[in-house]
Amino acid sequence: MRILLTSDLHFVRPWFDWAAEQAPFYDLACVSGDLLDAFLPGGLLMQEIAVHRWASGFRSTLAISSGNHDANDPEILSAARGLPHLAPDDRHLAESLILRERWMDALSRPGVVTDNRSEVLETASGRIVITTIPYDYTGFANRKDLWRSGASLRQQTGAPWLVLHHEPPADTDVGGLHGHPGLPSMVARYRPDYVLSGHIHHRPYVGSFAARVGST
Repeated sequence: MRILLTSDLHFVRPWFDWAAEQAPFYDLACVSGDLLDAFLPGGLLMQEIAVHRWASGFRSTLAISSGNHDANDPEILSAARGLPHLAPDDRHLAESLILRERWMDALSRPGVVTDNRSEVLETASGRIVITTIPYDYTGFANRKDLWRSGASLRQQTGAPWLVLHHEPPADTDVGGLHGHPGLPSMVARYRPDYVLSGHIHHRPYVGSFAARVGST
């Protein structure tokens, strides 16, 4: 199975275009957080609209988890600034995003696994279990329900299990001092086959692109 891993696209449109162009050559494409960029002018809503359209036209199986820039948390609402000035189609889509508990939920469709889910994806090379752990703005909630669900699906299907989490595990060659301190214990307990992350922009130029934690 060929997997395309991207992360921290930060709403750089050519990078989204590149991922869409490359995706048909892979069985699965993953974005492990920070699709948006909270520092860009104009707010996040227009970025969310563009990402929704990008995901809707994606020509491969796709898995997405949220990052610290993505505002995909029930406690953080997308600003409706500029909503009255949008074209009707954009306004309708924007309203549907704002009304969701998490705006990424609107991206969900067959072949697309969005944030806060454990699902089985069918690809051209076979099945794979995907668990997407959300970025937690209020402190790392272990999301044990997602971990348990992913482990159960792997046991039921015999398919490999892949976890997406924006921050890599701390105290590994990938995460180092800047990784998430709560993730190593979850990896050690549930032993997914793979964990895909991003967040640390200087990897792999400093540190490593990959590490092994037990059987993961």
